[in-house]
Amino acid sequence: MIDSRYINIIVVFTTIIAVIFTAVFMFAPHALGIKRDNSDPDYIETLFNDTKMNIINIEMDESDWQQFLADAMSEQYAACDLTINGTTYKNVGIRCKGNTSLSQVDNDKYSFKFKADKYVSDQSFDGLDEFVVNNIIQDTTYMKEYISYDMLDYIGVPTPAKAYYDVYVNGEEWGVYLALEALEEQFVNRNFDPDNNDQLYKVETVSGGMPGGNGEKPELSAGGDGLAPAADMSGGGNMPQNFNPDWKNRTDFQTDVGGESANEKIARKNDKNDASGEISEAPNMENPDGNNKKDFGMMPGFNGNRGSSGASLEYIDDEVSSYSDIFDYAKFDPNTSDKKRMIEAIKALNTGEDIEKYWNTDEIIRYFAANTAMVNLDSYVSQLVHNYYLYEEDGCVSVIPWDYNLSFGAFQSGSADSSVNFPIDTPVSSEISVEDRPLLNMIFNNSEYLEKYHEYLQDIAENYFLGGRFETTVKKLKGLLSDNIKNQNAERAFYTYDEYLDAVEMLKDYCTLRAESIIGQLDGLIPSTYEGQQADADSLIDSSSIDMSIMGSQNKGGPDGVPGEEGFPKGMFFKAKPEKGSAG
Repeated sequence: MIDSRYINIIVVFTTIIAVIFTAVFMFAPHALGIKRDNSDPDYIETLFNDTKMNIINIEMDESDWQQFLADAMSEQYAACDLTINGTTYKNVGIRCKGNTSLSQVDNDKYSFKFKADKYVSDQSFDGLDEFVVNNIIQDTTYMKEYISYDMLDYIGVPTPAKAYYDVYVNGEEWGVYLALEALEEQFVNRNFDPDNNDQLYKVETVSGGMPGGNGEKPELSAGGDGLAPAADMSGGGNMPQNFNPDWKNRTDFQTDVGGESANEKIARKNDKNDASGEISEAPNMENPDGNNKKDFGMMPGFNGNRGSSGASLEYIDDEVSSYSDIFDYAKFDPNTSDKKRMIEAIKALNTGEDIEKYWNTDEIIRYFAANTAMVNLDSYVSQLVHNYYLYEEDGCVSVIPWDYNLSFGAFQSGSADSSVNFPIDTPVSSEISVEDRPLLNMIFNNSEYLEKYHEYLQDIAENYFLGGRFETTVKKLKGLLSDNIKNQNAERAFYTYDEYLDAVEMLKDYCTLRAESIIGQLDGLIPSTYEGQQADADSLIDSSSIDMSIMGSQNKGGPDGVPGEEGFPKGMFFKAKPEKGSAG
């Protein structure tokens, strides 16, 4: 029999071991080879450590690299070896990406997309198949996109992982980039329940999209050489006076499968009387007769102020072919039943019946509050109706944000005054109405939703912008970026170090004034609609100290126009619509 004193020692020793094991299990499970179910995947730490400047080196035979650069506009994949923070991946797929951000590059500093398993089956970047690095060509602050996602994170909207990289090519510095997790299966698994029946749709206005910065292919089918001109949307929403009339009222971009365009379907639907059971076009509350809106002409693929093939989320009919802007770029190969579920959700959105059954309303309200606060018009709330994803999970749809390089008034926001005082209760570009965007109009048609929207705006203004989060984030990013920008390869630089410093200070001033305007609008001291602000301009926040151009804009470094076409602003043109299934 064991002496009692030894039993006590054994019990004490066993207890100590158990405590140590429990502590390790709880706080450092990786030490035991255990990974928590709710922990982030490995690639979040190895690829997206946003507390440091990460390093990528792209390795390719020099002649192959020069050919790759020469073919940049084709956005075709090539093979390279990729070393990320010291870890090398062989035969990775690389392609150039972007729209205006691609066409404006004159120093080979393109944005890139990397695909681990393009040429090597089952290869991944520590569990991630794809990610992108954006060249930040249109943002002198280098911070707008990062801060936009940080704000969305703050308010509770799922966002892609992000981190800064110093990119090298065959050992030569190419400059600072912002890396983003691609919105694919791994993103969904990280943010939602992977066991549910789900679909992810990248909404693309392929029938009428206009280039919106670092988006990943809002392209237009134009025929011929694949280029179609567009008006400059970086100002206050007006088409240029010298807009080529040959491009007005074009319909050859709009034909849908079956011979009838989605525009024609909408028109046919609206011609029916209410007794037919079809949904009538929502009235324009600011222009109830529909005749007082500005005349912007009919841009290719646009039905007035609407996306033509489902991007605006207006209900057209029950035909899958009517929603090509949604279904043509689906990520998970949906079947007809999956697509019908999405159409059912769109119909419910437009009728107002069982909205919360079909739409993640609270998440959507948060998304729009952030979008309004950061004055991001290169999105669902402009004529372009793009740069967002729809995630459908067991019949309920959420909005996933994407592409914020033109946030903080860099796109279509007009003067500094109109950008700083962007109206929170008509948060759309000036040529459309809230009623033209059913997902946004959902908020303004429901007093409970509108109150939540205002509460989230108040939170962003008081606690994000003015409460320290914004200032802390800017300080952190300056610590990461400044030395690299100061010592950057001048041949690959879009901006000088001094321009960057001036832009950051201007962004800080802009966001302070933006927060003050939001609070003033919420308190009723400043009109919160376009109409009200036009009637009482003296009440607006004075933004005479703000020079929007210092922070960068869409047309930075753009070409002079489309060859063979006159009257089109710098940097504004489209590429041909890709083959179905080739986007991403």
